[in-house]
Amino acid sequence: MALKAIQENHITIFNRWGNMVYDRINYTNDWGGENQEGEMLPNGTYFVVLSLNKGGQTLQNYVDLRR
Repeated sequence: MALKAIQENHITIFNRWGNMVYDRINYTNDWGGENQEGEMLPNGTYFVVLSLNKGGQTLQNYVDLRR
């Protein structure tokens, strides 16, 4: 199932120190490596928590951001 088909979701992205850098409700797979203010984040590892409200499932993983 595509993420766009799950209308109720919530994504939070944290830096390596555990600080929240991005947070969005009803995420549509459009994060481009920017922080909450729209500024580009530095290269590094970021931790992603995606909550799918339908069914209560939470997915956790990481992304290695390199440009």
